[in-house]
Amino acid sequence: MPSRKAAPQSATRSSAERVREGVRVGCAATVSIYPNLEFLLVTDHIIRHHGGVAEEGTSKSAGTPEVTDCCPDAFQWDRREDCEVRQILDRIADKWSLLVIALLDDGSMRFTELKRMIDGVSQRMLTVTLRQLERDGLVRRTVHPVVPPRVDYELTDLGRTLHQTVQSLVRWTERHQGDIAAARREFDAAHS
Repeated sequence: MPSRKAAPQSATRSSAERVREGVRVGCAATVSIYPNLEFLLVTDHIIRHHGGVAEEGTSKSAGTPEVTDCCPDAFQWDRREDCEVRQILDRIADKWSLLVIALLDDGSMRFTELKRMIDGVSQRMLTVTLRQLERDGLVRRTVHPVVPPRVDYELTDLGRTLHQTVQSLVRWTERHQGDIAAARREFDAAHS
């Protein structure tokens, strides 16, 4: 019988046991929250790409791929749609979200002011973006009981903490926009 490499003992626990402990298998956030549980990313890779890990007290059948050493890049961002870190990054890294967060740092603004200041955003897209940011607790929406209706948007305390990071990203972009433009020209010239 061919020998198989044994999985780390900690990797043989069922995913149900890991979930009960509050660890999301395969989600990149696991590493930052639980640095000693790096094996979970490896375990997820093995399960997805090599057919699974044998549970304690069982053996792999002959038809199941052998458990092998893990991939060299175990710290990749998770590709599963249900990874909360990925969902949050998708939201805050969206170009409209970044612009809304940057603009609201100056204080509350009305919908029409935001739309006028964000070149190219449609009314529907701005509405969707503001609702998503409000749902995530980054933006507060205040409806004033006047005719015509007036709605103001402002950053929450959580949104203000994110704004600091957005400002760093904007400063980096401003500093390097010439370098990026040159790289694009060089790439386009080489590939046209």
